[in-house]
Amino acid sequence: MCSKEWEIRLDEAKTEEMKFFVLMLRQYLKTWKSKLDDLEKALQDLTFDYQRCRAELEHTIRRRRHISFGNISGVHEQVRETETPLASATEMNESRAHAQINLAQSERNERAQDGLETTLSSFPKDNSNRHRLRKEKEPDKFDASQFCPQERTVAYRVEIRSRSRKSGETPSDYGYALRRLGNLAFPDMSYPNREIIIVEQFMNGIGNSDIRSHVILHHPNTLESAISSATELEAIKGATTLHH
Repeated sequence: MCSKEWEIRLDEAKTEEMKFFVLMLRQYLKTWKSKLDDLEKALQDLTFDYQRCRAELEHTIRRRRHISFGNISGVHEQVRETETPLASATEMNESRAHAQINLAQSERNERAQDGLETTLSSFPKDNSNRHRLRKEKEPDKFDASQFCPQERTVAYRVEIRSRSRKSGETPSDYGYALRRLGNLAFPDMSYPNREIIIVEQFMNGIGNSDIRSHVILHHPNTLESAISSATELEAIKGATTLHH
């Protein structure tokens, strides 16, 4: 077979192939055109349904706007009349449950209050405060021996005179311990005079000669100033020791 015949057959094959592709393309175009027609029809149906629903909604809104308050109350009354017995029973059960919960809470609060009062009653009373309040309220009828007997006052005075700073006790702890003893030992003394006694005992019982000298040189008038001077010198000594 010559080359010319091969060329003719090749051209025929290409022509047939092109015809096949053209036919397939036409078929696809027809299919897509049909789908586009269906989509267009569906879109038209949706548009029509949307317009119809919108018109119905607007009509319903206009009707509801014309309902009077009297009609609304009448509707509410009809709804109340048509309530089922089951709903009424449910409301009754809920109200009973709330009442029981409130009763249990009130009983628990009462028991907690009773327990608190019992606990507070077991604490020791502050005789110095009771002493001061009773004296201010009824100075003529006040008897100090009921709250702070003379024997106990003497014991507190002996204790404050012999109270010295303990090992590991800070100047602040030592000073406020002296103040507590001073309030118990001298309940009838004025505050300035009692403060003088407490400051003197603080300087005598501080235990360190350097700290005592430092506090005395500052001439403290109150316990707080004496504590500040002692704490200051202790801090300086501690810093010097760490530096060396």
